[in-house]
Amino acid sequence: MRCLDSIPALADDPISALRDDRVDDQNPALFDDRQHRVLLLDAQGAGGAAARLRLYADSDSVWFTLNAAWNGSAWTRDTSGTASGGFRLSRNEAEFLHDANTGVTFTTWTRTWRLPMSSTASNTAFEVAGTVREVGRLGLQYSNSDTTSHDNLAGGGAVTFRSRFPTAPSSITLTPYSTSGSFVGNPTVMVPDRDGFAFYSHQTIPALGATYWFGSYTAVA
Repeated sequence: MRCLDSIPALADDPISALRDDRVDDQNPALFDDRQHRVLLLDAQGAGGAAARLRLYADSDSVWFTLNAAWNGSAWTRDTSGTASGGFRLSRNEAEFLHDANTGVTFTTWTRTWRLPMSSTASNTAFEVAGTVREVGRLGLQYSNSDTTSHDNLAGGGAVTFRSRFPTAPSSITLTPYSTSGSFVGNPTVMVPDRDGFAFYSHQTIPALGATYWFGSYTAVA
């Protein structure tokens, strides 16, 4: 294991050392001139190479990674074909990281969950990037208290995703779990965006009758 105490040049103030040209001369393996990312800890995981933990710092963030080492321009896996993960903390946000590609190196994490916490972005939900799939619930119920049948009755609602999608979903599939026999079709999806979507349906309700549709949605982006 290598830790901060074993790196005298960085022990007192590792972030200030990022701005000190002498760091590169003293320990070039720990200094990235392009990204200003310094290795503070490197620990072999008890579970094997794929669990190897590293701690990096740059001028903005602290990075905790598993199965991922920064080589100066890209992330390098200790065990190829095995997923890499980690998380990043900065003054303004927190972010979870994941990459499941099979290549030895990668420059961009394929999936991220970022929580902005700055004064200009106070969202309570994570903002996700990469391929996203979410499953949730929705439903509609109609009741006709009139003694005369009514057709083309409109009903609807809206769904808010648990996290903010990177873009509007490419597909939203509705699947019924329980419906009354008189409900026709599935609700129609409208105005989808990265935060959710609306839905509606028109139904014919007999006199003093009722109908309902309860099911799930699967949204993919």
